[in-house]
This record gives sequence, structure tokens and C-alpha cells, in this order.
Amino acid sequence: MRRDHRFDPLAANRLYLPIAVLWLAVAWSIGACSTRHSPPTPAPTPAPTPAPTANPGAFTVIAHRGASGYRPEHTLAAYELAIAQGAHFIEVDLVPVADGTLIVRHENALAMHTAAGLRATTDVAERKRFKNRLGTKRIDGRDVRGWFSEDFTLAEVRALYAREPLPELRTESADHTGLRVPTLEDVIALLQRPEYAHVGLYAELKHPTYFLHTGRRLGGDERPIGVDTAARLVDTLARTGFTDPRRLYLQCFEIATLRRLRHELLPAAGFDAPLVQLVGPPSRAPFDVIHARELDAAAFAAAYGPLAAALKREPSYALFADSASLRIARADYAAGLGPHKRSLRAVAEAAAGLGLVLHPYTVRTESAFLTPSRGAVATTARAELDTLRRWGATGVFIDQPDVAIEWLRDATEASQ
Repeated sequence: MRRDHRFDPLAANRLYLPIAVLWLAVAWSIGACSTRHSPPTPAPTPAPTPAPTANPGAFTVIAHRGASGYRPEHTLAAYELAIAQGAHFIEVDLVPVADGTLIVRHENALAMHTAAGLRATTDVAERKRFKNRLGTKRIDGRDVRGWFSEDFTLAEVRALYAREPLPELRTESADHTGLRVPTLEDVIALLQRPEYAHVGLYAELKHPTYFLHTGRRLGGDERPIGVDTAARLVDTLARTGFTDPRRLYLQCFEIATLRRLRHELLPAAGFDAPLVQLVGPPSRAPFDVIHARELDAAAFAAAYGPLAAALKREPSYALFADSASLRIARADYAAGLGPHKRSLRAVAEAAAGLGLVLHPYTVRTESAFLTPSRGAVATTARAELDTLRRWGATGVFIDQPDVAIEWLRDATEASQ
């Protein structure tokens, strides 16, 4: 059955009260809520903030791009449905528009051409006035042809309609039209409603090195885009007062960006938040590490601190399946890891005993994402959730959060 909502128990949905009580108890164990204040000189960097799910009895349901199995991803409708379904956190992916304002899209490509055809999360390709915005850019070492957020004003993006990117697979979602692209501030305003005070924000910075250093705007301008999305995120959180570490996770695939958040940006802003290192395929390197190869030894050491030596030896995501490196990352900046579900077992073994939350991505109920030929870990979503929890997951990203909430409720009842 399809319902609406996310994070623990729902104030409006008494069915999830037991889960809510459990989450709140865990959250209160983390410490006092941070308050927003004007940042003077940054204080000494504290130890990484413990994550809200540090209690081994808790399990966090993260609505991946909202309830994206039922509504077009990263729309307010998808977030509200995820909250109604009982999800504990809603995930937002953040990219900038021309003036640096952060909007919520999985990629900066608002629509892009792929080998399988056009993949669109907006209707930009259907707008004649934007035909001249089509271009090819190199993003994190990969050529992408499409329409890109940094080449549009906020007003232009607000005029677009969101689209279901998998319309053949998710026909119900594709029927929901007329939805707009939200900004980060729009999502925060949603979560600041009193009835949603139990719901958290799980924010991912997409391609921060591209936006700050390597990316270029359309039209042959050779200057970098030059938008510091990490600083924009922290500024927006501080300005809106959404700074309670019990309701925040900040995540990124880039190591240097997370270290900047921990050691520079968050202390300067006067609040803290648990940071999650997203983990890509072990054969690949984080793009910031690839870019940092151009730096001299001193600059590389400054960017990566105590992990610099390990990254010189192993400049790839395989680093996060090494227990010695994980101990360093835990002490330096990371409260948790977000590996692909197929990589969870190796990462969990290396992370044993370190107190890191483990939030693998992404569970989806459709058979196309569950069959063994796609490398998944089970052939039903509930079986996959069982497996991931057995392997050490303390939470999960899922497109259909109601499925995880019902599974969690059943597991809790069975253990009583």
C-alpha cells in the first residue's frame, strides 16, 4: 500500500509512534541541539559529530530523492509522500544555478542524452527557448551532453516542470505532472513546519570540485564556474537556522570537501553535523583526488591531512575497505560511510568496532533493480533489507520508504 511521509514516527501518523519514540531516544543521546550564532574566529575543530543512529538498535530509513518510486524524484510532492510514509530522513542532491543558489536535482544535467536516449528530470528539452543551451561538458572525467543547471537562472529553473526519469518503469510517477524544481531553502521550509519536526535532512553535495575548479559555463568562457557549493550549503543551513545535528547528515563522494566541512566551514559557521563519506566502486578514485594530483606535496597534505599518505598509496575508494584508513577517517572527519549495497560487506568488515554508521545505497523494489544479473544482494526488497542489515547496515537509502518502514515495524514486532 502506498502512503505518504518519512523519518521516524509521524506526528500525523500514529501508526509509526513506536518507531518515532525509538528514534527520538537515540537522537537525544547524541547531545544538545546546536543553536545558530554569528561565527567569530573558528574554534578548535571538535571530534566528528556522532551520528543520530549511533545506537546499534536503531535503523535509519532514508527516502532516496524522496519517495522517488512513487513521485518524480526531488520534488516537494516526493518529499511529503516520503514523510507521510514514515521515512526518518529525506535525501536531497544539491547543484547550483547561475548565481550559485542551490537547487535539488540528482545531477546538474536537467536533461541529458545517453546511449539509451534522453534522460530527463525536467522538461527543459521540450522548451524551444532553451534549445541553444544544449552543450557538452566534461564532468568528473566524463563527457555529458545536455542542459546544465549552472547555465540557467533561478527564475528559468523555477519555470521548468519536473519529470519522472524512468517513465516506462514508473508509470504511476510519470502521471504526476505540474511539479516544480525546489531549492534547498524550499525543502528546509517544508521541514520547518511544526508537524515535520521529527524529520531529518540528508544532503549530498554533487560534483563540488567541478563547480569550484574544473567546470566551465556554456559559451566558451574558460573561467571556472567558481561556485563553492560546500560553503553555500553551510551558509544556507546557518541562515535558515536548520542546524540541529540530530536532524542533519551531510554527505559527499569527495574526501577533501568533507574535510573542509569538518575543519573549516562548520566551525566557522558555529554549528556541527555528522558527515558521511560516500563510497564509489573500489576501482575508481574520488574526483577531488584525481584533481589533487596537480597539487604540490604540501598542498596535497593540507587537503587530505592524516589521510594523505594512505591516498598516495591507494588513491581510490578501496581505501574505505581498509580498517587502518577507516580509523584515520573516523578520527579526522567521518561519522559514517555510504557504500553501494554490493560493497557493504567489505566496508562493514573494515569498519567493525569504529562506531561508524553504515548507510548503503540504493534499495528499489522493481525487479529490474533486484535481479542477480544486476549484482543485487537479493531478489525482493524485503530480503535485500534483511541481508543488508545482517551485513552491518545501520540504515538504508530506498526509493520506496514505506516498504522499509513496514519491514522495520515487522522486524521490531517479531523481536518483542
